[in-house]
Amino acid sequence: SYSGYRQQLFKVKEKCRQILTASAGEDAPLFCAMVLGDKQDLEPEMRMRYQLAGIVHILAISGLHVSIVGLGIWKIFRKGGAGFWISGIFAGGFLCAYGMMVGSGASVARAVSMAGLSFLAAAVGRTYDLPTAMCIPAAGLLLAHPYLLSQASFQLSFLAVTSLIYPGRLFSSRGEKLFTDEKISAAASAFFTSLSIQVVTAPVILWHSFGIPVYGVFLNLIVIPLMTYVVISGFLGLGLSFLSESVGGAMLGGAHYILKF
Repeated sequence: SYSGYRQQLFKVKEKCRQILTASAGEDAPLFCAMVLGDKQDLEPEMRMRYQLAGIVHILAISGLHVSIVGLGIWKIFRKGGAGFWISGIFAGGFLCAYGMMVGSGASVARAVSMAGLSFLAAAVGRTYDLPTAMCIPAAGLLLAHPYLLSQASFQLSFLAVTSLIYPGRLFSSRGEKLFTDEKISAAASAFFTSLSIQVVTAPVILWHSFGIPVYGVFLNLIVIPLMTYVVISGFLGLGLSFLSESVGGAMLGGAHYILKF
């Protein structure tokens, strides 16, 4: 079962973990979890804090990471003059390697597959359909590993995306119609989207964790937008740390205060 390619990816991951540990200081365990999917140095107490607050999902590699990395590479190639096929192949190939490096869990496989399908849709000139893009990796994962159906990671990952379709779109459209002011309407739409995710995933969270943080719907409205900056800071800081540990540490410094908050 030895794979030279996977072994090289493992070595890259270990090197990145060492660099983050040296550059990020006390935030290193959080950055390793959020960027590399490596939770071995994350203290149980810290993990429990995130779980009780209803934001433990930010410690897992998810669609946020894939969209930042994959779409970032895709847009760079597109702005550089590359066609849809070339951009999609390079971005998709990098995402597959990244997914294998961080562990290829159910949420990672879903996010990478859906991103790949969006690149394919752009390349062949077709509309990207969210329900279809979600069902293809779900069917593939269950055909390969049927027992995943009973796992929390699989259930939460796919239910969260399902909730964006229904009732998310219904709630979001209602929120936009309730207010005439554009900013208030956008805020209401974001709130109803967050609410729909909480409502749909609540039974699974209750089943596996025996409790639901009732203020999670409000906390996620603050946390999720901020996590975009944390993840971008983590990737840029990691990349710059290969050149200079001090420069990489400075890049990671901005995210330190968000994590503290």
